[in-house]
Amino acid sequence: MHTRCPRCQTRYPITAAQLRAGRGEARCEPCDIVFDALAGLEQTADNQPPLLSLRTDQPVRITELTRADVEPDQEAPANPSFSLSAGTRPATRRRKQGRSPRAVSPPPSAIPWNRLTLVLLLVLWVQYLYFEAESLLQNAALRPSLERVCAALRCTLTPYSDLRLIRTGHATLQKIRQADGGYEFRLALSNQSPLPQAFPRLQLILAEVDGKPIAERVFESSEYLEGPGQDPLMLTGKPYAVRLMLVAPGRSIGGYRFSLI
Repeated sequence: MHTRCPRCQTRYPITAAQLRAGRGEARCEPCDIVFDALAGLEQTADNQPPLLSLRTDQPVRITELTRADVEPDQEAPANPSFSLSAGTRPATRRRKQGRSPRAVSPPPSAIPWNRLTLVLLLVLWVQYLYFEAESLLQNAALRPSLERVCAALRCTLTPYSDLRLIRTGHATLQKIRQADGGYEFRLALSNQSPLPQAFPRLQLILAEVDGKPIAERVFESSEYLEGPGQDPLMLTGKPYAVRLMLVAPGRSIGGYRFSLI
């Protein structure tokens, strides 16, 4: 019985014991490859001389051999040019493992850097909220959403206020009582914001003819609004009348100025 190398077509005599020892595989020394010896089995006549001699002069004749007949616990004699030892398969495994690609693992510092980036972004966001909280609360577009969130969290927001959207009408300062020199200040206010907002405080300054201040005071909404039952907030588009009764100072009033704060 012979087997043939599939690459160089060299034919080798082989025995059942050698096949069992090599687990059905053999190595061709000239080609230096491991091949399936069972696939290349050939039966020859007894008078046909082998191409390569083995250590045993009498070859073993068998009619058929499968992989199930091979037992790994039997050893066969070694041949310098035809290897069928049990160490063939481990050598093959080492070669295959050497050719297998290695999985590339991410650098160990990738995850810590990602966490550090998230922490820095969170710190920046907290700083932004801390310094810009008041402007965000006074943003008319964001205010409804913030009020819904605060209602769900049961918190309280500072009143909405935008002095730029409060329009002032014609202001007057008239002397009403000749005896004590009292004056009456009148002004009209109107909220042009899309949202109700808090009433502003009114700062009134009386001055002499040359513009030098002689009296100054800041009035709350409860002091300058006319009539009882005023709204807690300035409603959108509704006019409000301001009326203040002033006691004239000892010097003559030549002018005045006011501002909303």
